[in-house]
Amino acid sequence: GSVVSMFPSSWLSISNCIVWNNSGTPLRLGATAVATVTYSDFQGDYPGEGNVNLEPEFVDEAGNDFRLLYGSPCIDAGTSENAPDSDILGVFRPQYNGVDMGAYEFIVGDEDGDGMDDRWEQDNGLDPADPTDGVADADGDGLDNVHEFLSESDPQDPADPPVAVYVSPLGNDTDGDGTGTSPWATIGRAMARVRGYAAYRATTIHMAEGIYQERVVFSPNVTLVGAGPGVTKVEYYDLSDAEHVVVEGAQGAALRDCTVALPGFYTTSTVLLRIEDVAMKVSNVVFDGNDNLYSLGAMITGVNSSDSAIADSTFRRLHFAIQAVNSGVNVTHTKFEGI
Repeated sequence: GSVVSMFPSSWLSISNCIVWNNSGTPLRLGATAVATVTYSDFQGDYPGEGNVNLEPEFVDEAGNDFRLLYGSPCIDAGTSENAPDSDILGVFRPQYNGVDMGAYEFIVGDEDGDGMDDRWEQDNGLDPADPTDGVADADGDGLDNVHEFLSESDPQDPADPPVAVYVSPLGNDTDGDGTGTSPWATIGRAMARVRGYAAYRATTIHMAEGIYQERVVFSPNVTLVGAGPGVTKVEYYDLSDAEHVVVEGAQGAALRDCTVALPGFYTTSTVLLRIEDVAMKVSNVVFDGNDNLYSLGAMITGVNSSDSAIADSTFRRLHFAIQAVNSGVNVTHTKFEGI
């Protein structure tokens, strides 16, 4: 059933919470009930200030250990307003730059001051009393041990973290491991996993054939590649969203070999791709507005977007194709149809 059910005329405020992997509807409202959800990781993308819809990355969900792993999107993402002074274990809040979402405040125990958690060092063949092993590269993969810790990867395995992960509409976000033989189901799951290390090790997410009905928010230095515009499609629209953007770019990111589209016809302003003051590369992508009024293929703004490039792509059935403001974006070998 639902995590929370509210009778008519009820009012509820939820903040700093994690609502994930529950059966049924996470929040069921009566006809006149009102719920305000803010600064929470809420599966299903519940609207509200500070909310995210990302894998929370628990230490051991199957074992009911709901502490947060380093790199979790819930760390420092809560609000101090009305937050308790300590977590469920009595750990003072906040520990770092802000209050964490969920019942547990993340904390690192670091005896030698090398930036790595002591328990993690013990579990991964490192010495929690050696302050010099943080800058070492135990597996020779080009990522030092500190960044292996930040990436939640194995410092003894040169193939971890992977430089390529895989998603498929036939995959599984819970049981999959992001490999070609066991892909995740959603792009969002893959982005959440690679976010912790893509800043140090450029990573590619491969999309299998099919339709991905989700909003895509890029992490920096991630390349998203489909199997071709005719067979791999990203499409999304949710009327409850405050703004309607299908793909949000990031610094050093790239998008290739797919279609980005609107799944229906709407009367609100929509943007298929937004590149805001970051440099991003786009190649062999079809942007299809489905003849929507007030649809925009790409919005590119800010001087830092001037190193962006769009090549060998198609903008079709859009009200506007490209809007570039304070940007020197380079657009080449691109078609415009039915604009």
